[in-house]
Amino acid sequence: MKKTDSPSFAAGYESVQEPEINGDAPDKRAGILDPCGNTWWIAIQVK
Repeated sequence: MKKTDSPSFAAGYESVQEPEINGDAPDKRAGILDPCGNTWWIAIQVK
């Protein structure tokens, strides 16, 4: 599924940061902005 096909993005959410691993960090992080202006940060440990 492409990001733009997601129901969340169809409802008005926007990507703040694409999922990525920064340097030696043990997790992958992403951020989204909801329609009310709240920024949500999501992380999953990968190492």
